[in-house]
Amino acid sequence: MQVLSPVEKIVNLRKKYKISQKDLSKDNIARSYLAIIESQKKTISPRVAEILTQNFNKIFKERGIDKQITVSYLLEDEEEQFDKICNSLYQAVNSKNVYGVLKKIKSTTLKTTHSIYKILLFKKTADILFLLNDFEESYNLYDSILIDSLNPEINIDFEEILYNTLYINIIFNNFNRNIDLENQFFSYIQSLENYKEKIFYLLGISHKNLNTINYALRYFEELEKIETDTEKIFELKLLLAECYELEKYFDKANSIYRGLLLKYKSIYKKSIVNLKLLILSKQMNDIQKASLYIRKLKSFLKELNTSRNNDKLISEIEFEFIEISKILPNKKMALKSIKNILQNQLASTEKKYLSIKSAFYFLDKNDIIFVNLIEEFYFKLMKTKPRHDIGFLFINYYIENEFFDLRDRFLRKIKMYIF
Repeated sequence: MQVLSPVEKIVNLRKKYKISQKDLSKDNIARSYLAIIESQKKTISPRVAEILTQNFNKIFKERGIDKQITVSYLLEDEEEQFDKICNSLYQAVNSKNVYGVLKKIKSTTLKTTHSIYKILLFKKTADILFLLNDFEESYNLYDSILIDSLNPEINIDFEEILYNTLYINIIFNNFNRNIDLENQFFSYIQSLENYKEKIFYLLGISHKNLNTINYALRYFEELEKIETDTEKIFELKLLLAECYELEKYFDKANSIYRGLLLKYKSIYKKSIVNLKLLILSKQMNDIQKASLYIRKLKSFLKELNTSRNNDKLISEIEFEFIEISKILPNKKMALKSIKNILQNQLASTEKKYLSIKSAFYFLDKNDIIFVNLIEEFYFKLMKTKPRHDIGFLFINYYIENEFFDLRDRFLRKIKMYIF
């Protein structure tokens, strides 16, 4: 599969089938005129294309070559061919044959002599892979054409490519690479149009994760001036407050959270904000306020539990209950939350392991039934993502409390996960 200009098609056909200019010219076109066309000093008119098509087909027939060409084939330019290739690729692509299609695209690209079409084909390919969540392959393609996309002669969207590249880096937690891109394209980023909000958001997230909070705040504060979507404003306000917390501007963070409580009435959003206020009060060592937010969150949990869609938020709340229980202290609340997290199907594996780890902060010899319960969950987690360091906590507990038979049983079970 090749993308060729009309002139390149003529030359390729002549060379492939060993047809001289004289043979192709015959009596109805001057050989010198054909030479001028092949040197690209003149374009091919529809009339000349028709003559050459007839001549090619006559030669094919005379030589017994099973081939026929059309005028439309000869006149079809690179852009039209490129569009056909892309359309066929889009139709062929699905989750089962994407790598076969990718191989086909790479083969086409190698045969394509015009760099502009290579870049366009890379962009189309990257877009397909991006939609299929094959981020590693799509990232490599986007990265290879990012600078080229700034070329005004190439009709592709630099902002879209930059956004997709930044987005992939966020997925892979490659925040430093995003900052490199920010520095490389800083002047262009300041004049963004279509993707300004999205790109500012991703750069703000990158800076926040790298703890360069001043830069994160600049992006989030700029977005605050232009954002109109109420859902996005809510998320943006949370990010601003979190940044202020990281910078120890607790009053500013508290002010934002209080404002959100007044503006948003849904239980889900109120739960999120009260959870943030609970964490903030813990950082400020304000136990009285922490107790207040715990009571509010407990009342919200009853409503949140009616929908499985809230399971992730519920696990976040329960986990914070565990952490705050260490300060209060409140063993009963902690153990209940640990059990709830372990039974929550949407709670992450990491959260579950951390919950088990936290349990040993509270457990004593009388809690052996609870230890047996969390041990069951521990070995279920070990099947998907082994954590031997957590296993030592069980062993230490059994030894310290002289449950030697339980220790031996535990050691026999954990041998299955030692490679």
